[in-house]
Amino acid sequence: MKNMRKMRLRVCAIFALMVSVVFSSSMVSVTSAVSSTTIIVDGYLGDWAGVDPIVTDATGDAPSNEDITVCYVTNDGSNLYFMVQVSGSIGYVEGEVKPPYIVGLDVDQALGTGGVFGDIGVDYLVVGPYYMGPEAPLGMEYVSIIAKWVDGDPEFVGLSKASFSGGVLEFSCPLSVIGYPGAMDMLFEAEIVAETDWAPDTGHVTYVVDLPSILADGDPGDWVGIAPVVTDDTGEAGVVDNEDIHFGYAVADGETLYLRIDLVEGGLFEAGPTMVAVCLDTDCNLATGISILPETDISLGIGADYIVFWPWGPPGGPLITMPPMVYHCLTEEEFEFVGAVSGQPSGNVMEMAVPLLWIGDPDEIDMVFGASMLPGTDLTDPVHFVVSPLPPVPPSVPEVPSGTDLALLAALACAPLLWKGKRRLF
Repeated sequence: MKNMRKMRLRVCAIFALMVSVVFSSSMVSVTSAVSSTTIIVDGYLGDWAGVDPIVTDATGDAPSNEDITVCYVTNDGSNLYFMVQVSGSIGYVEGEVKPPYIVGLDVDQALGTGGVFGDIGVDYLVVGPYYMGPEAPLGMEYVSIIAKWVDGDPEFVGLSKASFSGGVLEFSCPLSVIGYPGAMDMLFEAEIVAETDWAPDTGHVTYVVDLPSILADGDPGDWVGIAPVVTDDTGEAGVVDNEDIHFGYAVADGETLYLRIDLVEGGLFEAGPTMVAVCLDTDCNLATGISILPETDISLGIGADYIVFWPWGPPGGPLITMPPMVYHCLTEEEFEFVGAVSGQPSGNVMEMAVPLLWIGDPDEIDMVFGASMLPGTDLTDPVHFVVSPLPPVPPSVPEVPSGTDLALLAALACAPLLWKGKRRLF
């Protein structure tokens, strides 16, 4: 928690994404089909077994550290996962504002929208690894930056975890951040100093997303027939409508845990600033994890091993949304960033999607739902949830930054549940 407080107080340079854009009219498209699975972003290859490469690139056409040899893409119900291999070692130039490895995503598959990136009309850029500095919270030393192409410039919309080892780089992107596309065109680029390697060298590849049956987009329409796991008291003293939880929902599909919080009628998550969290006791053991809400004396009634945390804020500042973040609770004061996940509010509904493998693939979970907006905090009673998969639903395939103060955004993303009694510490 001390590192998190330092991050909130740090003043960092403005982070600006600078992206080379090249257009070639001779490029052609290649569609690749790959298996879908959850990846732990740790820089190692083991969990990519069974996933076919989406790109195999020529070697020797760039300096080794940016000589892309093979790229992989897969997804689960929450995230897109990328893996890039180079013939040398993953390079990083400390102090450079532009991370050297880039994936351009054309989510509407239209050359006329977004920016020109190779032969695609790029709508989003996922770039990494970005070095957050020696004071970064545990697990957030390196991140991937997600930017949306808006009015001729990339605009920051989120971050997630990046990790590398030798010539292997892994990073992820929540599907909700890019609008849950059914398919997308993509192109990989490596540029460390001045040399550039594209993968593929000509054309682009098309990835078809294995969409989940529940989209964590704030629309409760795909929860029909699913009952809440907890009903909370409403109208508690000191709790306003915008933090007053009425229902908590949880359901799993075998690889992803879907969570939903409904405020009372008339409550608005977007009214901000709001902090939402679901505390997960994945071994159902009060003696492990944390039993007290961080920096408070409020008992959770469970031993939370993980916290799924979503901030909307910061208080007194511009309303900047971030994807939800998953943290591993190591001690009462030490948390490890696991990665960002899909999640979105709409009105009085907030949805989040958590890869089960990221939280230890539990069979049972004790959980507590929480929401906080000044002046108060609302926590539900603990509820026991048995992880049993939904019947499979065939996926449907629809038709298919300018400068940002990264310190502010990182602080917002890295401060899980900062409450003091019934008030947060901000």
